Parts: sequence; C-alpha cells; structure tokens
Amino acid sequence: MGHGAPSPKSDTPRRVVEIVARALGMGVALFIIVYLINYGLDTREIWSRHGTPTISGKLTDQRYTALAWVCYQSITILRPDGSTENYSLFFHPRVPIGRNCTFRILPWCKTILSIEVSAQVTQGLVAMRSGVGRLSKDGDVIPEECSQRS
Repeated sequence: MGHGAPSPKSDTPRRVVEIVARALGMGVALFIIVYLINYGLDTREIWSRHGTPTISGKLTDQRYTALAWVCYQSITILRPDGSTENYSLFFHPRVPIGRNCTFRILPWCKTILSIEVSAQVTQGLVAMRSGVGRLSKDGDVIPEECSQRS
C-alpha cells in the first residue's frame, strides 16, 4: 500500500476551484484598480486647481435602497444647459430635491462631496421669512406685490 500520485479525477475539483478563485481575484483587482485610478485623477485635479471642482444645477431625482438610504444614494442633477448627470452621494441624510444647489464634486468618480443650497434660494427664504416675498417652485423670489395678485 504505497502512496502514489493522486488520481486525475480527485485533482479536477481542486483545479476548478483554483481557476474560479483566480478569476474572481483578477476581477476584484481590476475593479479596485479602476477606482484607484479615478481617485488619483480626482486628487491631481484638486491639487492643480487648489480646491474641489464645483458645479451648479437642480436636484431632480434621488434613488436608494431601503437598507442604504443614508449610506449611499444615487442623485440626478439637471444642469443649466438642460443635460442631466448622475452622481453618488455618501452619508448625507437630507437632500434638497427640486432646489438649485452648488455641488462640490469628484468628477472622475462621479461623487458629490457636499451640497450647498444656492444663494438665490437662500435669499428667497430670507424674503419669505421677512414678509417681503415668496419663493416659486423653481426657486425664484417673487416680490410680495406680485404674489398678492396671483
């Protein structure tokens, strides 16, 4: 009863598992490499501009799953030229949908770093609180004398 080489049939499942594991490892490595390249390009852009890029637009849509509603959200922004762009937003519980905002972004990763309601909307809220006017659905300030007519 000697120990000989294992039979080819017993070696086949081990080789299949090795091949599948290596393929999955390569897939995960490629996924991580693409993200690292995008974050590297964003970092270079931040250093060359001495700050994060900003865009302006109106938040039109917010999508998330029930389990990840605070952790990860997909946001659609309507740009002033009429185009729409999708971005990721992490750990931001309140999203001002339908409002004009300024966004600090990572353009290569398509990630929003911060959301700031635009000054026009902020001025409209101040006007509403002081009784000078009201705010339209588009975020424009309507003076009090115009809002009394409608």
